[in-house]
Amino acid sequence: MNKKIIQEDEGTVDSSLIFDIHNLGNRAPGASISYKLDGIEPDLSKYNIHLKAPIEGEIEIMKVETEYNVAIKNFKTTVELICEKCLEKFDFIIEIPYTEMQFLVSTEAFENRFDFFYANTKNHTVDIEEFLRQEIILHFPLVAVCSPHCKGINLN
Repeated sequence: MNKKIIQEDEGTVDSSLIFDIHNLGNRAPGASISYKLDGIEPDLSKYNIHLKAPIEGEIEIMKVETEYNVAIKNFKTTVELICEKCLEKFDFIIEIPYTEMQFLVSTEAFENRFDFFYANTKNHTVDIEEFLRQEIILHFPLVAVCSPHCKGINLN
């Protein structure tokens, strides 16, 4: 696993997808930190997501009143999928132009607090691994087929 450190503005990130928000803690709402993801290779294989190319894109974390807004911009990577017709592995490019999620600071105001993402207030970090996993899966094709001309098992 690549542990390359990327720095932009005031933030640092490594391939674990945990972002430091310490510099936002005492700042006014609207303050933000940007990160450039260039060549990061997180291990998502525990979710059956096999990256074939490093992650590219940008992350912007903005402080809001009682939460942090995390935006992923211009995200791109390649994943390995299995064709549903011929069962061969093939590479599929995932591109996410823009998506965002709020990471809450407090759990007190919510009844079912397991449906939300939370900032780690002890370590002053946000972990976007689960958020990114969900976004990648949402961008999988409905029917994974290696080619429009695939004829299926033993027919190619």
